[in-house]
Amino acid sequence: MKRKRMAVLLSLAVIFIGVPVLADRRLGAKYARHDELVKMAECYPFPCAADFNSNGALDRLGVVQKNLHDRFDWWLTIVDGERELFSTPYDSTDNTFRTHAAIYKPAQVEVPHLLIYDGASRQRISAVFAWDGERMREIEASSLEREILSAMAARDDTGSWNQWVMWSLASDYLLPIYCLVVGGVLIVFGTYWLRKSRPSLP
Repeated sequence: MKRKRMAVLLSLAVIFIGVPVLADRRLGAKYARHDELVKMAECYPFPCAADFNSNGALDRLGVVQKNLHDRFDWWLTIVDGERELFSTPYDSTDNTFRTHAAIYKPAQVEVPHLLIYDGASRQRISAVFAWDGERMREIEASSLEREILSAMAARDDTGSWNQWVMWSLASDYLLPIYCLVVGGVLIVFGTYWLRKSRPSLP
């Protein structure tokens, strides 16, 4: 009887403590992966440089104000000397509500790719662009590029930033308290329950 009750208590500890802790660790690993990808690929602060059109010269990826009379007229552009290769509206309300851009060069291609996540502008973008010989055009994202886009979205209010903030607070404060409370309840209940399992003396 006592062994069965011990097994039940252990199962309860695994379900109510082990599973939440394991889920928290997996989310922590995913958050760390996001950090790694953002540090590896995101261009911030601007400008950055890469040879997007494979002509041997570095192109400038940066933010410009095309209409000096309109303080909201900002654009993310790629410029090769005097030639504009790419342009899209740019928004930057704050560090977690802005247009995100990253540069990534897959090993099997000649030119680097431009990755953009933008939920702040009117035109929402989560896409990869590459030089096709004439212009920067949208292409299908690889699995790693989808990870990079997801990582940039995880750093933006229009993506999953708020969910990650909630997880961080829960992981740092609520989970330890939860584990202590549930662990305490299991210890108190288990002690009482195991004592009851002892055979009574005649």
